[in-house]
Amino acid sequence: NAYGMVHDMVAVFATLADLRSAQLQPCTMIYGSVLTACSKAGEKDLAQTTLAEMCAAAAEPNIGHFTSVISSYAKSKDEDRARETFKEMQRRGFHIDLVAYTGLLGCIGGPGALQRAEELAEEVRGACIRLDATFY
Repeated sequence: NAYGMVHDMVAVFATLADLRSAQLQPCTMIYGSVLTACSKAGEKDLAQTTLAEMCAAAAEPNIGHFTSVISSYAKSKDEDRARETFKEMQRRGFHIDLVAYTGLLGCIGGPGALQRAEELAEEVRGACIRLDATFY
């Protein structure tokens, strides 16, 4: 939504609260908008909480929802939590795409980052996904 585009997380969650107060259950598209806003703002805890809430509400998340959560970890280089979310996508049987791998790549930092990035690139190749310029 428009609030997410300007990183106004208070307004994003106020809109979500308005839906609930009207006794409307947010759909997957609304959750997707909230997760995208969290991702763009680097609000990793809000993203993770929103995904958990989405799952609890029986609104079935898709790969884009999980990828938004992974991308929310990029600003803080929270590779461990990004990998946990990535593994959850795999456990749920999602066909992991280049966008998800690229999101995970953005979370790699610190000592040994180059080696882990190269290992991730090899994993992508092993999954028969063609790497493009966005991955590098």
